[in-house]
Amino acid sequence: YYSEMCIRDRYYVIYNYMVKIIMIVGLRHCGSTLLFNLNRFIYEKYKKKYVSIYVDREKIKVISDSKYNKLIGLNINQNNVKKIKNMFSNKDYILIKIHEHNKILHNQSDIVILPVRDIRDCLMSAIKRKFVYSPINESMNGWFSKHIGYFNKWKTKYDYKFVYEKDIKNLNNTIKEILNLYKISGNKTIIDDIVKLCNELKNKKQNYTKTLLAPSNN
Repeated sequence: YYSEMCIRDRYYVIYNYMVKIIMIVGLRHCGSTLLFNLNRFIYEKYKKKYVSIYVDREKIKVISDSKYNKLIGLNINQNNVKKIKNMFSNKDYILIKIHEHNKILHNQSDIVILPVRDIRDCLMSAIKRKFVYSPINESMNGWFSKHIGYFNKWKTKYDYKFVYEKDIKNLNNTIKEILNLYKISGNKTIIDDIVKLCNELKNKKQNYTKTLLAPSNN
């Protein structure tokens, strides 16, 4: 792989330009977990090396490779993002799912995938799944206002927008468009297999660390 040595603050830092940061962002309950797994299936079907990470409240909450569990709880700041990229310099992709806006990750990402959905449907999904989003002294309206603020920052720069109400009915096309972002030639048989895997997500018991599918998703 191609890397460049540079000096910063009297220390040598290696920047790797091959590993790419792929972000799945947006409001909760708008299809982000589906898109997370759809991208994961792409990597697996096309034999790409990757690690997946879930960032919650500015910290790493879940990482797919248990060898790196020491990273859980790590704050997402400028230095730590560089460390993560160097640590996984042997991978093709670092797949990150995140809801709260993070300027550092946003600026350093190679591809940002933004799902959008009617906010009323997001709320109904939250209620159906028995999520309680009202911390002490914060109303549900306040919580959603805060997260809409995050969404408004994410939408200033993205590479693909997944419109839930429309695109959920045509995952074949979604996969083709995402493959174009990766500059991967689509194979109809593989694309059909990925659609099948996506449709089966709710029908099987899932490994949360791998899929980020909680029991309430079923």
